[in-house]
Amino acid sequence: MRSDAAGASPGSAGWLDAQRERYHQAPEHAGVLWHELLPTFLALPEDPPAEWPVVDFALLLCQLGYERRQLPLLEPVLVRALAWCEAGREAELLPRLLCVAARLQVVAQEFERAAELLQRAGSLLAAQSVPDPLSQGLLLGALGQLTLLQGEPERALGYARQALPLYRAMGYRGPWVQVYAAQAIALRSLGRQAERRAVLLEGITESCAQRRWSEAANLATGLIDMALEQGDLPAAWAALEQGEALAAQADRDPATPCHRILRFSRARCLAQAGQAEAACALVEPVLDDALRFGGPTELLRRLDDLADWQAQAGRAAAALAHSRRAHAMRLHMAREAQERSGLALRQQVELEHTERERHWHRQRADEAARQSTALQEALDQLQALQEELARYSRAASLGPLLAGVAHELNTPLGTALTALSHAGMLAQELMAWIEAERLQRPRLLARLGELAEAQALARRGLERALALTASYRPARHDGAAGAPLAALVERAWARALSPTSCLRLQLQDGVGAPLWPGQALEEVLVQLFQNVERHAYAPGEPGLVRVQAAAQPTAHALLAVEDLGCGIAPDLLPHVFEPYVSTQFGRGRSGLGLFIAEAAVRQQLGGRLRVHSRPGQGTRFEIECPLGPAFDG
Repeated sequence: MRSDAAGASPGSAGWLDAQRERYHQAPEHAGVLWHELLPTFLALPEDPPAEWPVVDFALLLCQLGYERRQLPLLEPVLVRALAWCEAGREAELLPRLLCVAARLQVVAQEFERAAELLQRAGSLLAAQSVPDPLSQGLLLGALGQLTLLQGEPERALGYARQALPLYRAMGYRGPWVQVYAAQAIALRSLGRQAERRAVLLEGITESCAQRRWSEAANLATGLIDMALEQGDLPAAWAALEQGEALAAQADRDPATPCHRILRFSRARCLAQAGQAEAACALVEPVLDDALRFGGPTELLRRLDDLADWQAQAGRAAAALAHSRRAHAMRLHMAREAQERSGLALRQQVELEHTERERHWHRQRADEAARQSTALQEALDQLQALQEELARYSRAASLGPLLAGVAHELNTPLGTALTALSHAGMLAQELMAWIEAERLQRPRLLARLGELAEAQALARRGLERALALTASYRPARHDGAAGAPLAALVERAWARALSPTSCLRLQLQDGVGAPLWPGQALEEVLVQLFQNVERHAYAPGEPGLVRVQAAAQPTAHALLAVEDLGCGIAPDLLPHVFEPYVSTQFGRGRSGLGLFIAEAAVRQQLGGRLRVHSRPGQGTRFEIECPLGPAFDG
């Protein structure tokens, strides 16, 4: 590697300061600097000289790459930098690296991984005696981006507004003005148009002050969108003229992303002015570039807009083609989202494969018994093999169960940890203000309010985690071989229902057997009762649940749990015993209750669990199991 004109070696502190100053003097040339510096970074030795700030070099590259939308190429940079940090090199920069890595995961819509990285960054900052304000700003900015894409605009807005003063106080000269665009999107979702306009104007002013003309032009497109949404075409044209003037200061190349976005804004103005054909002619030549370099949300919007304009221009075939292209892209995005949950799907497939094998072995055993009694010995051996397979199946069923429990607990515990980390940072900030004698009443009240919000958020997360843990507690071991049906049903009812439930229980025992298999059957009834409360009736709605027991002529007992509620949709009914089937994902349920109940009936009671349901007429679950010695008296 060559040295620069000043004689500093590439990678050294002096050289890095010079490169950062080049970036700050002309942020619009970040792309040129990115392509110049990336090979230098990748050529660094695995063990650079101790005095070289290589992690800080990586952070500069991340700023350049993020500003120029070179996100896929940032991964090797982050991998090397994180390895150096984990080895103890420039470890104080690890929270910043984690925040940058989290933002990349958010862009890739890997939200769970992003949350894990941000939790770790928050924990590291909370452990610092005086948290690094810039790391705090990056953490809040990344949290704002994450919550915005997760559909929580109010929280996203709060995080963004907390990040801005930290960036300003530190004199941070990275691409933080993008926070204004995130605020504008959140305010648009909340319908707060006056605030949205004020944020866009403030962002344009700040971007111009930093000579970030492309970002200013991008924010101007927000003003164009606002004017078009309000039907104010003259205001839209004025905002477009302002945006194009800003873009001209950044780069006169019409193929750059900034000019491409403004070209689409001009097309939208033309379409609203009734010039749909002109709008199509403007964007059709650059559509492929937009699809190559834009994000998925932007791409879908471009395709949908073009299809609408072509339809208005009477070009139905072209409109249909672009509409199909958008549909194909949405399907591709849906498949990618499905692949992210591939582990659960693979476990389900493996379980179904095991079930098919067991069914096939049973069929062969029955056929052999009918054909010849001489094969009885082979049948006995096969039965032993079946029992072994059943034991393996019980062990295998723990995988999906534990995965579901972990998934359910991860969200509330992660929320609590993030809130507590934020509270820790606020406490450290208050201590620093007290020591510096800078504490003022408005600041104190503001921070105390934030601490109270963080404490409440953490408490809600922990209470939800405790509730989930209680819902998964195992059946009690009473040491008895069996239990009277009435006592068993009452215990399960008390365990399953919430204290405020309005449901009534009715028991009809037509067997008269003194003892039932208490532990296993009680756990099955708990799952069935919980299913009734959550799905059959609306919250607070009164209802009746009947439990009926009857003897069968085949030395079996039939126990039915029946409600008169809303029933199960026909398309869902064939899948109710599969893992992760639920209509209440995101509301504390994992879709494992009926899967657990069916597995317990089949594996522990040696019976079958069936379901009958019609929408609007209720649901009936039937447990059929053999009558054991306890039933025979």
